[in-house]
Amino acid sequence: MACATEEENYAANPTVFEPIQYITLTNENTGGGSQIAYVLSGTSQDGLTFCFCQEECTREFVVVAELEFNSGTTDFRYKINLDDDFQTGSSRDWCTRFE
Repeated sequence: MACATEEENYAANPTVFEPIQYITLTNENTGGGSQIAYVLSGTSQDGLTFCFCQEECTREFVVVAELEFNSGTTDFRYKINLDDDFQTGSSRDWCTRFE
């Protein structure tokens, strides 16, 4: 038996999404910035963790029926209603917290 002489790189599997309770996105800029939270229905907004943002930042909450995150690709997907198709977003350019 011998080890392979080539290194193999394994790309993140774009189909592996894990269920989460919430995801918060913060994008601060010189004009203030914005924060968006996607929250599972029934999850308290009091326990959410956001990245720091200036007082001028706007904050929006989106209540969803289903929420999943892919750590390898920084993509998340959600359904507003259980019968809906998944909508996909990316947290690549945002400071992200999730649980």
